[in-house]
Amino acid sequence: NKAREEAEKKQSILENTNEMLKANEKTLQSAVQNAMKQRKEITQKADQLAEQEALSTSRLEGINQTNVTAEFDLEGKILSVNKIFEKTFGYLEKEVISKNHSILVDEKFFQTEEYKQIWEDLKKGIHQSGTHAFYGKHNKKIFVQGTYTAIKDRRGKTSKIFFVGFDITSSVLKT
Repeated sequence: NKAREEAEKKQSILENTNEMLKANEKTLQSAVQNAMKQRKEITQKADQLAEQEALSTSRLEGINQTNVTAEFDLEGKILSVNKIFEKTFGYLEKEVISKNHSILVDEKFFQTEEYKQIWEDLKKGIHQSGTHAFYGKHNKKIFVQGTYTAIKDRRGKTSKIFFVGFDITSSVLKT
């Protein structure tokens, strides 16, 4: 009798354990399915981001191959310039990196409130477009039709200033 009760008790424990294992198996299967679904979604998002990055890189390469470009920090320090900038201004990139934008403009203009306001506006994300008068190496007068625009970080805060334009010196000097 006691042996029978013991056997029934063990049988009940086995049945309960099997039920718990089946429930755990279903939970595990569901978790695996969710994980696989999330992995697929993440892979799709990563692919989309990679495609967007490739398009952005291609656009930037196109701009750099056909326009004068320069990047500045928020205080006007030159961070980078492209080959067309070098050709137009007569400076090699290594000659202007870390120098202030002021080396490119008339000294009197650099001292004005207008110049200071332009940079304050750029820091606020307000772009500046138009014909810009510059001075290249050896005080060479240069006119560029272009735009200064704010580059913003992922939080929308201005982190750099980007200039893109094209040399119109010959057209301006003809008139």
